[in-house]
Amino acid sequence: MKSGRQLHLVTSLVCAASACTHPTSPQAVSATVAVRATSLEAVVTVVERVTWIQFDVPLRFENTGSTRITFIPCASYLEARSGTSWSHAWRPTCLVTGESQDDTVSPGEAREVTVRIAAALDGPGGPSWEADGIDGNLRYVAGFGYTGLDGTIPTVPSNEFVLTVAKWMVPAP
Repeated sequence: MKSGRQLHLVTSLVCAASACTHPTSPQAVSATVAVRATSLEAVVTVVERVTWIQFDVPLRFENTGSTRITFIPCASYLEARSGTSWSHAWRPTCLVTGESQDDTVSPGEAREVTVRIAAALDGPGGPSWEADGIDGNLRYVAGFGYTGLDGTIPTVPSNEFVLTVAKWMVPAP
């Protein structure tokens, strides 16, 4: 009969050899995500009671794995850097429309897309801008799906880029 210490060692080795994971943890996806600019400019517009921010993020996805992956915009978001940590800055509001865009990337291939970010800075609009300010360092975190995906959709963060306000558009009184 094995002692408790030996049984614990055997269990630890089996778990390490099989790469134990929690069943609800995000699965890995082999991809890179790059924002194709080091800085982006936003336009801020006041429309009635809502102050909106809008800008485009040019992205490049590369599939570095061995299975096809699909970019899922509704599972993607922006993060803002504060010191050494990251926090949510924007999440899309997604509606089911029955339309789909083919952003599937085969192994070894890349795809370029542009994502429009629009958020309410102030007022009764959505989605809302969650970052403390507008100007700063951000990254795009892309969600991907693939055949056999179970549970949480895996995400891949991009490189950092700097966001600044290009102009404010306020309606005349």
